[in-house]
Amino acid sequence: MFTINSNTKIKYNKKQMSSSLSYAERSFLRDMEKTLLQTSAKNRNSIIISLNESLGKESYNWQEKDGDLIILAGSDIAASYALYKLSEILLGVKPLWFWMEQEFEKKESRTLLEDHYQSEEFAFKYRGWFINDEVLISAWHPNGDSLLPWIMAFEALMRLGGNTVIPGTDKNGRKYRHIASSMGLKITHHHAEPLGAEMFSRVYPNQKPSYLKSPELFEKIWRDAINDQKDMDVIWTLGFRGQGDVPFWENDPSFDTDQKRGALLSHVIQKQIDILKEYFENPKMGVNIYGEMAKLYNEGYVYLPDDVIRIWGDNGYGSMVSRRQGLDNPRTPALPVKDDLTKDNGMYYHASFYDLQAANHITPSTVSLDLIKRELETAYDSKIDDLIVVNASNIRPHALLLTSIATYWESGKFSTEDYFNLYFPEETKTIEKIVDCYSKYAITYSSHEDDKASDQFYTYVARSLLRALMLREDSEETVYWYKDGSIREQLTCFKKELEEALARYKKLDRKCKAISKKLSNSKRIFNETWAMYIRLYKTLSEANLRLAESGLLLLDKNYIDSFIKAGDSALLFDKADSILNSNEGIWSTFYKNDCLTDISQCFDLMKMFMEYIRQYEDAPEYFKWQRKLTYKEEDKNVVLITNYEKHLSGYDMYLKHRKMNKRG
Repeated sequence: MFTINSNTKIKYNKKQMSSSLSYAERSFLRDMEKTLLQTSAKNRNSIIISLNESLGKESYNWQEKDGDLIILAGSDIAASYALYKLSEILLGVKPLWFWMEQEFEKKESRTLLEDHYQSEEFAFKYRGWFINDEVLISAWHPNGDSLLPWIMAFEALMRLGGNTVIPGTDKNGRKYRHIASSMGLKITHHHAEPLGAEMFSRVYPNQKPSYLKSPELFEKIWRDAINDQKDMDVIWTLGFRGQGDVPFWENDPSFDTDQKRGALLSHVIQKQIDILKEYFENPKMGVNIYGEMAKLYNEGYVYLPDDVIRIWGDNGYGSMVSRRQGLDNPRTPALPVKDDLTKDNGMYYHASFYDLQAANHITPSTVSLDLIKRELETAYDSKIDDLIVVNASNIRPHALLLTSIATYWESGKFSTEDYFNLYFPEETKTIEKIVDCYSKYAITYSSHEDDKASDQFYTYVARSLLRALMLREDSEETVYWYKDGSIREQLTCFKKELEEALARYKKLDRKCKAISKKLSNSKRIFNETWAMYIRLYKTLSEANLRLAESGLLLLDKNYIDSFIKAGDSALLFDKADSILNSNEGIWSTFYKNDCLTDISQCFDLMKMFMEYIRQYEDAPEYFKWQRKLTYKEEDKNVVLITNYEKHLSGYDMYLKHRKMNKRG
């Protein structure tokens, strides 16, 4: 048996190996420091890494020999995978150790229970993450280190067996792709950034982004991107979208038919291929059959050459159908059929999604794990097995799906077992039930199983309904996907859904508190993930319920009660924001830049709404309600001097009233 201690060395021919193995070596040595005590023992042994190209590019094995561990790897990348796997098996360092706050117990030595290990072939050829909508990790600098979140994301992906990454959005993608490549990852691109190029309107701010008018300008930025990445291992994303991640015809409305749109897309894709083949003999290429491309391709308006990977996308909610765009929700199947089955096929799948409707960004998906399992395994059975890219967003909130999808890209089967066993070895089955309830208790707002309300529902719908109330509109069209009808009907429906959801989340929150008391080693991570997410949804449900009640009271011209309910809502939104930022250590600032779901903005908007309500009865003097709500009974009706103190803001007046009445 092989035994490791602090004296164990790693040996390999550094001239034969790339920077990827060098980084993996440093990671392994760091893992040794975290898990091994310094020993005075004089015996030294080694982990010896050698290349054996006959094994295959991603294959490796190891075997104990005379006290040493011999690793044979098909490439330097395979050697990196071997060190990460050895760290997990021998040292106990879990793939998402950083993101899940793993605590380590140091021992003088650790022993491999089995002397031989052989890696298995992955079900998917290309496997990776899209670090998208990355507003949290972009602004998060743990211990003052702005690079650390990115390096830890790329390392986690490698530890899970990934080999491909879209290393951020827009500027971030270009900024961090060199680091990701040096760590051994293949680079690919956002579907709105073909070839990883700079956005046209940033390079040429005074030019209309029209390919017909300026093909040479587009082709120049494509060539510039190729030159920047020519020394990397790249899966080149082909395509053409507008400047705001929208269909290109929104920037060039002359393309007013599907035939015209498909013809230009086909031409542009072929032009991109021709340019790539000037630089590379057999470039790896892919096209996202996503958004508007899905409709055009499925209806035969877009031609794709056979050597291009067709990348099919889910709808953002886990189902392999076309995404909802406003009220347009055709739910066209997003799976290869007929001729596509003989081509290379991949998928773009969402652990996180941002749609300004009801998706998840700062919390895990509320879609059932059973649905995700069905959809992923159906996709694999439909010959989607060449590439998978998962929208991983800011990593930490999505650890469950990222870990579970890693088992899927290994075997073609989706399983959550690794996640729960690795990170919640205490009360595993109980926590599994909590996670199941997390999905079951979420608001389902249509007949579709995947139409589940996540964190954006609680801020986007709130903002939309507040807008309609303050503009005195008859209904709020931006939430018709949820509920059409009059503003009263929308608020009434919203109120009913929230009352029921609040009752469910209160029940689940109580269960979380009971479970937390039983935990020891996993208490903190449970409290800062699942227990926190559920407490957040409970609080957001109540915040929105008070908003709905306030809105209905306003419509009934019950202004002061509407004002009080609005204050209750504001207080609860502020509480929800505090819950989100209640974690400890380096994680205390992780959610600080929550600018997409943006709970704190709802707090600000509710305070604005309170001032709006005051216009009906309290303005322009702004002292009547202050006197009524904050003065003692004996002083309320004596008005020899109109007011004895400076005018309070609506929210400050509400807080003073609340304190006087000992509420909360």
